[in-house]
Amino acid sequence: MGLLKDIEDTFELWRRSSLVYKILSFSFAMAPLASISDSVFQWKGFILSGVEFYRTGVQFWFREALFYVGFERSVQVVDYLIFIGVLYLSSIYSVFMISEISVKSRLLLSINYISAFFVLLLLTSSSSGVAWLQWLVPIVMYISIPIILDYPYKISWYAPFIFAIASVPILAAVNIGLTRTS
Repeated sequence: MGLLKDIEDTFELWRRSSLVYKILSFSFAMAPLASISDSVFQWKGFILSGVEFYRTGVQFWFREALFYVGFERSVQVVDYLIFIGVLYLSSIYSVFMISEISVKSRLLLSINYISAFFVLLLLTSSSSGVAWLQWLVPIVMYISIPIILDYPYKISWYAPFIFAIASVPILAAVNIGLTRTS
């Protein structure tokens, strides 16, 4: 019970402390928040570049491809379809990495994911956005599948998705570095 005792001692010390001590303690505790805001300000350009790269390099072209084949969708729906597509593709990749699953089961799971993606494409209307439940269900399914199936290599299940999400700001940084003139 060392942690519990430490917490109790901290509260007791706080109760016995003077007002000046409390004000100084609070001031010193808040000082790191200023450095956090400086860090956020420094990262702001990088994050904005990643978002802009996603919008022009991924979202725009995916939306154009959908429009070309006759599916006009809103930006929110395109974001949703890209996210679900990344989830499904990383799931398909992970399924093919599982050596304990038969080839027939791998193909059936892959066909299931691809079919589900196209069903979502047909069900999402062009005028409306995407409800929060439509985001939540695939995320919960993706996170829970390796747990439910007792998949022994959980990190290899999540790694393709994490890599896909992390690659957008990395590619944005490379793009900025290559196009910067000064």
